[in-house]
Amino acid sequence: MREELVARNIARLAELPAWETAEVVPWSGAEALSFLAASADDPLHPALVLLLLYRLRRGEVLGLRWSDIDGDTIHVRQQVQRIQGQLHVGPVKTRAGNRDLPLLGLAAHALADRREAQQQDRERLGSAWTDTGLIFTTRTGRPVEPRNLVRSFARICQLTLAA
Repeated sequence: MREELVARNIARLAELPAWETAEVVPWSGAEALSFLAASADDPLHPALVLLLLYRLRRGEVLGLRWSDIDGDTIHVRQQVQRIQGQLHVGPVKTRAGNRDLPLLGLAAHALADRREAQQQDRERLGSAWTDTGLIFTTRTGRPVEPRNLVRSFARICQLTLAA
C-alpha cells in the first residue's frame, strides 16, 4: 500500500481468534508446604523457597548476590539468563523488576543453609572455586543454569502430585 502497488491490504480484513489466558490456580498453603517438604533434600531448595515466597522469576532468583541481602531486605537487581548459548548475568528485565523485598524468616533460614553449603563447597575446592558473589551457584561456584532450576521444580512437582 505504501508503494501504491495494491489498493488495499486484505490482511487487515482477517478476524483474529479471541485470545484467552489460561486460568491460574494458586497452590493452597498445604500444597505449598507439601512442595517445600518434598524439595528439602534438593540442592536448589533455598532457591525454590524464594520462588514460592516472593514470586520471583527463575533468572532473578539465580541472579541474587550475597551483597543483595542487606539486613532485613532483599534487593532484586540482576538476573541470570542464557543468551546465544552462554550464561549471562545482567540487569533485570524491567524497571519494575528492580525491587526491594522484606527478608522473611523462612527465607532467612533457607539462605543461611545455602551460605553454609556454599562455604563447604568453597573449602572443598580451594583455589578451584569460582567466586561470582552469587548466592545460587554450582558446586564449583559458577552460575546455575536456569533450566536446571525448572527441572528441579518440575521433578518435585511430580513427586508431590504422586504422593
